[in-house]
Amino acid sequence: MNWLLDDAPGSHEILEYEALLNHFYGDPKNKALGLCQYNRTTLPSQILDKCMATHKHIRIAGPLMVENPFYELPELALARPHTGEEVAEKLQRVDALQVAS
Repeated sequence: MNWLLDDAPGSHEILEYEALLNHFYGDPKNKALGLCQYNRTTLPSQILDKCMATHKHIRIAGPLMVENPFYELPELALARPHTGEEVAEKLQRVDALQVAS
């Protein structure tokens, strides 16, 4: 997802794209699996915050995928500002979930 750093056309709409994909993946008619990879050392915390809000499951540097406690329904994720101020704490919380599982 580092292409976001290049200001590629449409990259400013990443939150909407990621949020609306949930409708596609959530539809049982669609037999598809998506995997998004975000480099937390290069992407700004604001982008990470937006993307964390749009994924029901998450895996961070561990072997297990867990339910994302920060997931928001697409409509909520699109309506809320994402500042990125709490991303470090959110990542630590998900790391702790992975260890506990």
